[in-house]
Amino acid sequence: MHVSDVQFDLLGRGELPSQDADVALAHIAQCSQCAIRQGDFAATEDEIESSLRLLDSPVAKADVGAIIRRAKRGRTATLWRIAAGIAFLATAGAAAAMPGSPIRAWINRGSVERPTVSPPPAPQPVSREMVAAPVAGISIEASDSITLIFDADQSQGRIRVTFGTGSELRVSAAGGGASFEVRSEGLRVRNRGSSASYEVIIPATARSVGIRLADRWVFRKRDGLVAKAPLPEQDESYVVELTASRP
Repeated sequence: MHVSDVQFDLLGRGELPSQDADVALAHIAQCSQCAIRQGDFAATEDEIESSLRLLDSPVAKADVGAIIRRAKRGRTATLWRIAAGIAFLATAGAAAAMPGSPIRAWINRGSVERPTVSPPPAPQPVSREMVAAPVAGISIEASDSITLIFDADQSQGRIRVTFGTGSELRVSAAGGGASFEVRSEGLRVRNRGSSASYEVIIPATARSVGIRLADRWVFRKRDGLVAKAPLPEQDESYVVELTASRP
């Protein structure tokens, strides 16, 4: 599985956890497609930083056309809007600096009506036993024996299982619509009606691991050996389809 846009973004900002960063960098080193995408992300970041630096120069010298051209070479419409906003600020700043400018008079009159912002609602207490669907994933300290239960089959989606180096069981969902319940024997994923896909990282310290989908076991590991699972992928991960089809 290739490195995702979110992982590229976090990796570029140094915010991807070290374990995930090592896995991503190892994949990029072997995957020409991901290596090219990593270069594109780095170039995009350079373009944004270059555009932002224009604001530190005298406003009258800001080249609006250059900013727009940079933005059009970007990867997404979001970056174009950022650059267009920078261009607008630079142009407005130059106009306000001119003597007799109506913009300067407008600013000096303080005619801008500030919207009333309501205070944010007080945070609601979250049960330690249940993590709501908006959370992208969960990580728990694992015992010697782990059971991971998915409540139901889905119309689409899959589970990708890999082995980690730590002592935590980590499960993340892409697509939403599921919640997690911590249990004494492991973790329960309430995925009924969901269309999400899941990344499951099994800790190396776990001697026994079982993953159950609805009423059947789809993955089992005992004493360091995988006893039941689909055929491994090229990256040595195991992919379990969440659809109702049976082997």
